[in-house]
Amino acid sequence: MNASDQDLSNVELKFKVDGISRDLFVDIPSNDNTVTTINYTEKTAGSKNGVITVNDRQLFWDDDYFFSYQVNASAGVLIVNGPSNSPTIGQILRLEPFYKVSEINENSFTGDLLADKELLIVNGLKSISSGFAEQLIKFAQNGGSVGIVPGVDINLAEYNQLLSKLELPLLGSPSSQGTRIKKIQYNDRFFYGMFDKKKDEINLSALSKVYTVLPRAGSRYFELIQLQSGQPLFYRSNNQFNAFVLATALDDSFGTFTSESLYPALVLRMAELSQRPTPLSVNLGSDASFPLYNKSDGERPILLKNEKIEFMPRVEKRGITYSIVLSGMEAIENLRAGNYSITDEGQKTGTLSLNYNREESGIDCFETRELKELMLQAGISNISTSEIDKGQSLSKIDIDKPFEYWRLFVILALLFLIAEMLVLKLWK
Repeated sequence: MNASDQDLSNVELKFKVDGISRDLFVDIPSNDNTVTTINYTEKTAGSKNGVITVNDRQLFWDDDYFFSYQVNASAGVLIVNGPSNSPTIGQILRLEPFYKVSEINENSFTGDLLADKELLIVNGLKSISSGFAEQLIKFAQNGGSVGIVPGVDINLAEYNQLLSKLELPLLGSPSSQGTRIKKIQYNDRFFYGMFDKKKDEINLSALSKVYTVLPRAGSRYFELIQLQSGQPLFYRSNNQFNAFVLATALDDSFGTFTSESLYPALVLRMAELSQRPTPLSVNLGSDASFPLYNKSDGERPILLKNEKIEFMPRVEKRGITYSIVLSGMEAIENLRAGNYSITDEGQKTGTLSLNYNREESGIDCFETRELKELMLQAGISNISTSEIDKGQSLSKIDIDKPFEYWRLFVILALLFLIAEMLVLKLWK
């Protein structure tokens, strides 16, 4: 961001991340910003640390932006199958070795099966018990992703209780009206890079029935695929959860959607977007927090380490998720901007990057009038101002001092000293 009134040309930008280095120059118009792209390919899994350096020739302490992220070697997927499940979901995911897929019957589900999973898919269940719904909500609160594919003749009340807790629209009775696929929201991040050509009008007739979708107050979601009736066929959450809902069953009685080329793309992208999110960086001293999805149950504290600093941060449990909290003076006094490793029970479990708040880099200043108004609003009424112009020395500014008590104190001290000496001499 260039907050000045002058254009900046050939601003040097350096990019480094785990052995990869790029240098480039960018132009930034006055009072505007510029977006640039740096392409590179990650070849190994693990924690990645990086830094972007901007040589702006102004403030030097904020030239570096530190960031870190995790490249996973695999992602765990659990598919819970009901009476009208579709085996195609598991078959599609197993085509990609990256996904470690487990499938169980709904009666075999236990909460510990979610320990190493990124995505849970409800596949053709007729009903959702309160216990299963509770485990599913906890999983979503802990950063896990949820995909819901309803079965045939579902218990709407139980499904809608779950959807309500996920802050999603409810499902109604099946409808056979306007079931042709009409529109795809290509601009949504879900479909980014999926299509070579974008058709404004689509006419796919693979569906004979769909569940009606009933938006409600408080539901926050994005419609990804829309039917001719105006109802969404596939939608995702737009809230704290990462959830996806297909408003049709994959049973033959609802149509042949599984035969469409769009179907496997939806399954794979849903799994692709199920990676647990962590922030690229955290502003030092702010109220931001960093999630710990796999914190151990050991008694040793979490530590943040780099080449110069070792610090024990405050760790709080929020719901079922642990988070590193970096607000407060202790963190500000002991930590500096940079990349840190997260150590749990002596083992490195991730990375965390800290940066200074860029709002502190603003060099704009108040006019005298604005400063007086702010002070008056704060209850400060006895205000006088002086101006430094053309490099004038501050020592030459005349500051009114109507009461100078120090001379009086010196004179009184001398008088008391003389009086004490006279008393000591004459007392005898």
